[in-house]
Amino acid sequence: MTRLHLILFAALTGLHLALLQFCYFFLLLINVTSTYITYMTVVLSWMTGTLLGLWLRLNAEVALILGVVSYYAVYGLVLADPLSPWLLPIAAIGVMVTGFWAGRFFVVMQPWFGRSDRLFFHENNGFMVGIVAVFLGFTLLGQTFLLGTPLVSVLLLLGYWLFLRTQPTAGGKECGRADTPTAAVRLHWLRQAGQGEIVRFAGLMVALNVLIPLGLGVYALATGRDYAPLFWNEDNLMTWFSSVQLMIIGLIAWLNREMTVLLRRLSPGSPGRAWIWWVFMLGFLFLALDERFRIHEQVRDRWLKPGGFFTGYDYLRPGDVGLYFYLIVGLVFAAFLVAELRRYRWAPGWFAAAVGVAISVTVIDSLPESIVGQWPMPRFWSSVFEEVAELTAQLLFLLSFLSVLHGKLGEWDRKQQTASLPPQTMPVEAGT
Repeated sequence: MTRLHLILFAALTGLHLALLQFCYFFLLLINVTSTYITYMTVVLSWMTGTLLGLWLRLNAEVALILGVVSYYAVYGLVLADPLSPWLLPIAAIGVMVTGFWAGRFFVVMQPWFGRSDRLFFHENNGFMVGIVAVFLGFTLLGQTFLLGTPLVSVLLLLGYWLFLRTQPTAGGKECGRADTPTAAVRLHWLRQAGQGEIVRFAGLMVALNVLIPLGLGVYALATGRDYAPLFWNEDNLMTWFSSVQLMIIGLIAWLNREMTVLLRRLSPGSPGRAWIWWVFMLGFLFLALDERFRIHEQVRDRWLKPGGFFTGYDYLRPGDVGLYFYLIVGLVFAAFLVAELRRYRWAPGWFAAAVGVAISVTVIDSLPESIVGQWPMPRFWSSVFEEVAELTAQLLFLLSFLSVLHGKLGEWDRKQQTASLPPQTMPVEAGT
């Protein structure tokens, strides 16, 4: 088997996985709900399926067929009963089953690639091509693309896989017939898969945080619409993405908590405070709800402002102390998080930058119009700058927490490899 065959199969796998993942997303977005819950359902279910795929002993044919059968089962249910409240939980199961191959792929192909970075590189290239193909295909063909593309993709991938099975390797074995990897190899690949996905996910989030505000600005210029409502209106794309991003940060905080617990079980006495990650998980989930349902604005308008609380200050909008309260509480708990962040490269820097941006956002958001109105381009500062800075702070928090997760996965792998080494014995001298 030539190396070109392996590279092409890895790229085709990435293409196939991207097509399925985003076809699921658009299918549910159109027929079930267009809220952020759809995005979160697909992402979390896919991640769960990927992790399970690292452990389930499925051969490639079964994993691929299960994935596409699950997709078309969800497709049929969605068309038969759109907008049903039961569709999203059922779809979550289908997405999870489809994600099995996303994890199993790395276990199956490990013996033939050796270095993980090469395998990730070629699979990631195919995944990026798949993302572009989905957006172009769905734009041009609509629902027809969602119906036919996954079937064509899986048939192509299955055919190529069966071809590879007939090709002898240098060791005389057929591709896919190697012995099942040991637990140490599987754990090592779990870490490698996790770290590769973290880097790719971080790049995706950076791109979205740049492209969404930029796209809104270009749209406003191209259509002649007022740019300010596109940013500060509470029921727009910016608010939706901001709430989703806050939920993702909370999820990453929870994953850091789980990794801290795992490291302690593997090596008692390992540093780390698991409880502080619970606090930040709950905090960011609450901020996501606040972003979507305007909790602190409603408290201000219904109770604080009518009751005369925190009014009469020159540099504070009447009653608008909600964000200051969030900021102070966050800074108190951040003091307990600093020791955890210092153990990982880049994490303290990202976090410090996020806190700085968050402080500026809090100040600008709570300033009264009598002050902001005196600035040049006041609507820009109160709408565009404030919202973009808010997204920037969220992104910096996300990068900080992802840096910690990346480091914890590396620690886990090193400790697992150390634990799997055979015990050393003392040499026996002659004559004893």
